[in-house]
Amino acid sequence: MKKLLFIIALFSIVKINAQNITCANNKDFEDGNTKFKGKSYSLAIQAYDKAIAVIEADAKKPDLNYDIKKCMVDIYTRRATCYYYTGNYSAMKADADKVLSVDTANADARALLASTKYKAGSKKEACTLIRKQIIKGSEIGKKVFEDCFCWTEGMILYKDGLTQSNLKRYDAALVKLNEALTILPDSGAIYAERAKVYLETNQPEKAMADIDMAIAKKTRNYKVYYLRAQADLKVDKLDSAFEDLNTCLNLKKDYYDAYLLRAEVAEKQEKWNNAIFDYNQLIKMRPDFGMNYYKVALVKHNAMNDLLGACDMFTAAANRGVEEAKEMAANCANPKYMKKNLVKAPK
Repeated sequence: MKKLLFIIALFSIVKINAQNITCANNKDFEDGNTKFKGKSYSLAIQAYDKAIAVIEADAKKPDLNYDIKKCMVDIYTRRATCYYYTGNYSAMKADADKVLSVDTANADARALLASTKYKAGSKKEACTLIRKQIIKGSEIGKKVFEDCFCWTEGMILYKDGLTQSNLKRYDAALVKLNEALTILPDSGAIYAERAKVYLETNQPEKAMADIDMAIAKKTRNYKVYYLRAQADLKVDKLDSAFEDLNTCLNLKKDYYDAYLLRAEVAEKQEKWNNAIFDYNQLIKMRPDFGMNYYKVALVKHNAMNDLLGACDMFTAAANRGVEEAKEMAANCANPKYMKKNLVKAPK
């Protein structure tokens, strides 16, 4: 009985030790990794060659006690990476193909092979593939992405999308911006531009999602908050629109369009003094543009019952060519009209 227990215990110890044997027990692999970390890639390749010879010999043994497939993947991936760094792309491709024959989803091997697509001219496709592998955790992917100038490729697509958007070719713009985001998914600017397209095509919910994403990417682009204010306004979230325009103007204190939109929001909220304040800011920025004088005149005349104040602005607008203001400007110059209609603004 004691002898039987001893045999069982010995078998358990052997089994436990076998389970603990990994590719890391391959001394040549460890040596290669040390040289790899030291960026001695040619020397690392020599060490990995020896490590591969060891596992090829082990593969012939009937009592193999470790996961040889995983070990092969690890070593060939590292050697492929070394070949990439040393510029031996044909050897790199051969090793990466071997890795994928065992591990079809290997992110490092896919990133390395994508570099060959880039060199063959499929730049957009290659950069998209590389980005996917980076997201999956590829170690070498970031280096390949940089070497293939993928940031530039993404920005070219983004600028193409901008051009199409400015030409009001919104379907084409979305195609380009979607492609740009597959390469540069962390770009708040691209999300913001796509949000603009969604707004122009009356898709405020999609626009809002993209704007929130742009802000989450920590963009400090004032236009993002302006866009969100536009989206808020489309769904009658006036308070939110007002807050976003405040943020926008804190970032860009002379942003004309934001003052104009905030004045519109203030009018919808019947905050007449706020609206006049913003129109006056616009007048300071563009003193020769008559329409802002006219808008102040309308607020003073229709909402605040201030005919005298309105007359000054109707006259200023008429003098700057605003046709809509000319009739009221003429009335303001008529003493009989003024005497008949003049009412003091309520206190």
